[in-house]
Amino acid sequence: MLDVLLGANVHNVCAVVTRYFGGVLLGTGGLVRAYTKATEEGLAACTLLERHEGFHLSLDIDYGLLGKVQYLLNEKNIFIADSAYSDRVVFHVYVDEEEVESLKKELINQTNAQIKIEEIEKCSYGISEGKLIQF
Repeated sequence: MLDVLLGANVHNVCAVVTRYFGGVLLGTGGLVRAYTKATEEGLAACTLLERHEGFHLSLDIDYGLLGKVQYLLNEKNIFIADSAYSDRVVFHVYVDEEEVESLKKELINQTNAQIKIEEIEKCSYGISEGKLIQF
């Protein structure tokens, strides 16, 4: 089972296989094949998620800057977890730790310092099927 998990290059995972004895002795080779197959099938049924260390940011802008900010976030593949539209637009984004400072500088430059950027929290997160998963 461990060989299957290591071969799939997954981390922070636990695999449990329960075998009910039905009176048939499989022997060592048979047990290895049964546990290997069960672990492979379990992995195939899972959604694998890459874990990122980064920051949750709040970006507060005027409507006139909406297109510029959306374009920049899209170009940098920054995930917009939530957005609120009232008299201003507020995006909640998750950014990898290494990219935070460069993104802030670029947003400030592109918006002529007309953006309010707030670091909400440092966090671990992943994105699966368009949904944010925070650890």
